[in-house]
Amino acid sequence: MKFNKILSFAVSFVCLVSSAVPPAFASGVYALGDLNEDGYVNASDASLALSDYASFSAGNGHILEDILLVAGDANFDGVLNASDSSLILSYYAYTSSGNNESFPSYANRNSGNLTQTETTTSTTTTITTETTFETDIDLSMTVYYTKTGSKYHYENPCGRGTYYPCTLDEALNEKGLEPCEKCVLH
Repeated sequence: MKFNKILSFAVSFVCLVSSAVPPAFASGVYALGDLNEDGYVNASDASLALSDYASFSAGNGHILEDILLVAGDANFDGVLNASDSSLILSYYAYTSSGNNESFPSYANRNSGNLTQTETTTSTTTTITTETTFETDIDLSMTVYYTKTGSKYHYENPCGRGTYYPCTLDEALNEKGLEPCEKCVLH
């Protein structure tokens, strides 16, 4: 069952500066997709996005701070969910094959939504979307999928059903599969 949450942040938004400003904003910078604030957009960030979505969907509230919910909305649709996690992981796989496009550019090109804009006034913090990336994922690695599922798996079997092998590249780019919450993003 899919649950959607609507973030109170619009694609174009203003953040009021206060004592409750998260550390990422204290310096005036946050990076789109970098949910653990380590300077990279990778599988760890995809896992955090999915964990927050699962927690919120289960009625347990968010695990991420508000500004990181915005940073995690990789496809700019106002909702942090598995689609954002998939986009972040897809980008990580994309850069792992030698591509060096920035994540904001990749997200804009692959999300099908309007681009995020930045707003600055004397009572706001400017939001930037610059980041650096690490690349160490093997797109030729074998993953598994079911014919009716929407997830790819590292384990065979991960649950019920018949599992078929394919490469991670095929799972992400040809089949459009998202990572499994149990065996990939754990």
